[in-house]
Amino acid sequence: MAALASAAVIDWRVVEVGARAQLSRTVTREAIEAFAALSGDYNPLHVDREFARQTTFQKPVAHGMLLASFVSTMIGMQLPGAGALWTRQSFRWLAPVFAGDTIALELRVTHKSEGANTLTLAVEAVNQDGKRVMDGEGAVRLLERQKKKPERPLAGRVAFVSGAGRGIGRAIAEELARQGVAVAVNYRRDRAAAQAVSDAIRESGGR
Repeated sequence: MAALASAAVIDWRVVEVGARAQLSRTVTREAIEAFAALSGDYNPLHVDREFARQTTFQKPVAHGMLLASFVSTMIGMQLPGAGALWTRQSFRWLAPVFAGDTIALELRVTHKSEGANTLTLAVEAVNQDGKRVMDGEGAVRLLERQKKKPERPLAGRVAFVSGAGRGIGRAIAEELARQGVAVAVNYRRDRAAAQAVSDAIRESGGR
């Protein structure tokens, strides 16, 4: 199993309009077949050499959404990176991409909304000959991590401990009292044992 790569974590405050990210990928026959298996898109134009030979392209064309998946990689791993949620996208596929083509992609921030925590991104992809094969525009939202609420200290709280007259219940009651909790010692039958626990707690400075 391949090791998981770590996504870049970018401070939202430093991402400005004009920020860019680049990625280069060579489209392989294996990648096209893997995408067909993942998506279920076995259009013969993508996977059948004999069929493709009968078209104007002469050879299988890579799925357009395979290129789009590279954009997803850039959003989640580079710009804006970890925690980014892709919310909308429009693409234009301007020229076919074939197995063996090397595609250079660039993302560029064109707008930033502080209030909505969103970035508008332009994307452009060119092949090894410098021909533009795809462009588009989309938006991503940066999800903020939920802040942990500070844990309320035990001191000053009240605990009702059932079966506190003996065994585990007594041990719990005494430990809570040591941590500053006011303990209500509950018992079922043995009042004397419960009273002994209460007395012991008071004697040690507890409540």
